[in-house]
Amino acid sequence: MPALSVEDCAETGESQAGIGRAYFRGVVLPDSGGFVYFAVFGSGAEVSVPVMRLSLEEECIDGRRIADLEVFCREPAFSCDLYTEETMITALVGLAMAMQDVKLPEMETYTLLIFKSGTRPAGITQEALNEMQQGHLDNLGRLFNEKKAPCAGPFDNGGEFRGIVILELPKEKVAAEFESDPFVKNGLLKIELYPWTAPKGLFTYDWKEDAKMMKGTLAWVTTGNPEAMKGEELQKAFTTHINHNLDLMRNGDAGLVGPAGAADGLGRGYYLFLTDDDEKIDKLNAKDPLLKTGYFKMERKKVWMGEGLFKKLKN
Repeated sequence: MPALSVEDCAETGESQAGIGRAYFRGVVLPDSGGFVYFAVFGSGAEVSVPVMRLSLEEECIDGRRIADLEVFCREPAFSCDLYTEETMITALVGLAMAMQDVKLPEMETYTLLIFKSGTRPAGITQEALNEMQQGHLDNLGRLFNEKKAPCAGPFDNGGEFRGIVILELPKEKVAAEFESDPFVKNGLLKIELYPWTAPKGLFTYDWKEDAKMMKGTLAWVTTGNPEAMKGEELQKAFTTHINHNLDLMRNGDAGLVGPAGAADGLGRGYYLFLTDDDEKIDKLNAKDPLLKTGYFKMERKKVWMGEGLFKKLKN
């Protein structure tokens, strides 16, 4: 895996850290937009195993040790917070081994929009609110018809979390699509945007006037107990975790599953289960060793959506 320099990067473009029987090499690609690709090499090995894609706060790698770099994983099969050198090594080695037993589909980065409660303007009438609601729904319908937003719906119990929209748009282009939304424009709703990497091509864009609504579950995982598993056990667990998430989409248990695309997300990965049955989700999660052991922990919120909006992931 040759080191390639990035335009305007004064340094080598390559960073190595020798640890035990393996070392890591970061390669900056010219068209990567600041992403860095790491590979892991066994001692004396002549071939590399691409492991994960990382984005840096810096514009280039300047030869410093991995421990000195702030990195965030962007590999479609894996997501992590900022790591120390020790935990990065564990993650890299574990994922390198796991990825040998995982075949990923083509992936794409979407944007998960979450509406949160804003402030109701003083003196606003119910009639005005009804008009705003219609304008809000019209905007969501436009985005669906333009094939920009394949799924949207309100959270079940209200409160601070009001609704979601999944958009086939990069995060930086989303805000402009809601400038005409009366609820957003008048401050009744606030929007939060989270990149979400998941398999490509799972949306049907098939909505009929007589289509029914269904209740699903938006969930996200955060770091639980990192001491729950280590070494070879953790390596095997990553393989099972990745394949389990793919099976959720193959079996129709979830419409979309994948890692967070940025370090400031709600969690390390997002799930849109096509059920609101907590017992069923618990049984599904019991098949994932990272959740079963508490290595990851999951938070959930019920959300309404239209039926038939997702295709099953093909084998």
